[in-house]
Amino acid sequence: MTLQVRLSEATGEMEIRGSRAGLSRLADLLHGERGRLELDRNPDPHPYDTSLSSVEFEETVGLAVALASADSECLEIRGGRESLEILAANLESFAEEAGTDSHLHIEYLPEIGYMSEDSDPLIIALADEGMGGS
Repeated sequence: MTLQVRLSEATGEMEIRGSRAGLSRLADLLHGERGRLELDRNPDPHPYDTSLSSVEFEETVGLAVALASADSECLEIRGGRESLEILAANLESFAEEAGTDSHLHIEYLPEIGYMSEDSDPLIIALADEGMGGS
């Protein structure tokens, strides 16, 4: 299972890149009330600035929010159950159906209504199966 989160400090954009199993594991985490998942660190996160070390999740209220900072080295995800279930379903569908060149943008869009405008933009990408921890 491979899962990495790379962060652009200038834009706040994050890429969640993982194997099908890694992305599914993250989706499973979002079905719970709270949890933590250790990530594979990427020593060369180019074109991003840094690679984060963990994901922490907590069910709260409201729309889903994904925030990270290079200082904390952690992606924090929180939100109400309905919004988190939609986020988890998107991750699960992508993990099951995406081609190796596919990616998915998840960000605040008022017409979709499950991500908060306070959330950093996410890009979900499928890792090469041989990616390993680097």
